[in-house]
Amino acid sequence: MILAEVLTYMATIADALRSKLIEAFALPEIEGRPPLRPLYVAGELFDWVDGDERLHRPNGGKGGRTRFELLTQTFCDFRCAARPLVGDLDRIRPTKNGIWSLHSPCVRVFGWVPAPHRFVAVYAAHVEDCHGPASVVDEMRGKVLAFAGRHGLRDTIHLGDKLALFPQPAV
Repeated sequence: MILAEVLTYMATIADALRSKLIEAFALPEIEGRPPLRPLYVAGELFDWVDGDERLHRPNGGKGGRTRFELLTQTFCDFRCAARPLVGDLDRIRPTKNGIWSLHSPCVRVFGWVPAPHRFVAVYAAHVEDCHGPASVVDEMRGKVLAFAGRHGLRDTIHLGDKLALFPQPAV
């Protein structure tokens, strides 16, 4: 095996952060709770958020909030809540791939758990696109696996159920 292949194979979340492949989600100043767990976001997701006009439509979400505001609140809740709510995180079937979806009221975020109490968010889709015969869930699972494989991060995908990956208390 040549050195470049070894380095690619040995990629870690820390390597991905250093190379700016992913970034730690920074809490907005208005968030008063202390962070309990890291949330990493891939550039692809930031690009989607910036380019998707449905996220920023007034009254496009729920309760008078935009989908972007709801997504930001979901990220804050993930980082700060003592335990993610039961409906907020689900493993994507087949579960053997280790791909999860983080549920915002109007958006599903797809990624994986690299270690207990951590999440790497890579892609997202509007909730209405995730149901019905033209569901994008399978496509998103494949894209997340391809992203992890392309960047040598497949070995960082931890398997297990919610209790194994998000035990109490949060660290």
